Amino acid sequence: MKTAMLLVAVLGAGSAAAATTLLTSAPHAPQVTFSSADWDDEGPGPDSSRVALLLQGMGRADPVACEMLSAQIGNGWWNRSDELGVGRLADARVAADAARDSISGPVRDQGAIRLLTAHLADDDPCVRHAAARMLGHSAMPDQQLAALLDGSSSRVREAALLAIGSHDRSALRQRVEEQLRSPDAPTAAMAAWALGELEDRESVGALERVIGHDEAAVRTAAAWALGQIESVDAAASLERMAERDDNRLARLAAVQALGDIEAGRSAPVLARVVGGQDERLAVAAAEAIANLDDLETAPPELLRAVASGSPPLRHAAVEALASIEDPASAGALLPLISDPDPDTRRMVIEALGNMGAVQARVPITAALEDRDPEVRRTAVEALAELEDDD
Repeated sequence: MKTAMLLVAVLGAGSAAAATTLLTSAPHAPQVTFSSADWDDEGPGPDSSRVALLLQGMGRADPVACEMLSAQIGNGWWNRSDELGVGRLADARVAADAARDSISGPVRDQGAIRLLTAHLADDDPCVRHAAARMLGHSAMPDQQLAALLDGSSSRVREAALLAIGSHDRSALRQRVEEQLRSPDAPTAAMAAWALGELEDRESVGALERVIGHDEAAVRTAAAWALGQIESVDAAASLERMAERDDNRLARLAAVQALGDIEAGRSAPVLARVVGGQDERLAVAAAEAIANLDDLETAPPELLRAVASGSPPLRHAAVEALASIEDPASAGALLPLISDPDPDTRRMVIEALGNMGAVQARVPITAALEDRDPEVRRTAVEALAELEDDD
């Protein structure tokens, strides 16, 4: 009954009957024991009955619970951090540990692999997602996984791409690039995502070619992927996209990708986005500017943004100016020493100290009486910085 306990714990009490039914109908559900050596080697992996039980239980669960569980596959949700019994409830189902651990390792059982492959066509997107994640982290050879990309089902191709990207199947990069040309937009978008997960600079050209795709979802995924790869070669294409794309999410992906690439050349474009009318894009652009390399002069749009009526934009602009440390921005920062947000006050004081803004000594001294202890500590450090600069 260990597996039934796992499903009850994860999927909720309402699934108890389903879990028990699945357990009794599954042939010879194994009793699994583990040693510390098994944990170090990621465990032996689940067999087909365990995989069937998990996927069917997820399919019967509340959709929200299913999505939460599916998202954690491969992320260590089965970890043994509580093996000493510390931090767990007195009546915790400790008997479920072995069942939980049995799905922690790569899937090696051929019956389980066949089952996961079949579920790539499942009508339930959550189950399909879980099957793809587990299949990517399996012993299925690359060539067999690649063969799924040649099938007629766009649903299976999309899920196969998810499997490839989920566990760094880098040998399949070129096959994934071919899927960028798919007439099916979800397939092309998933191919772009997978290339971002593989993070190979050889894919930059292929991803740039789909930045002009008719479907915004594909453009968004391609921009995100280019940010993951972090190649400055993609900066120009992303800059155009950040300013001109007619889809807000695509522009947002491009802005964030430019921040990931960290090329100082992107500052003017990002600054214009900061000065635009879309607050969410402006905040993202300010955050991206804070990440840029070798930027010594603060864009005027940032100086204006610190006086914005939007607290998120004001905070992001202050953070960017603190990163740049341009002494010319001191005048714009000084009024914010009394900002209502303590994090903003702390960042402003730290930035003024780092840039040697001696004109800030009096208001920083007053901040020694600030109600927030972190602000007071930062004020002490900033005054020390200013003393060193004298």
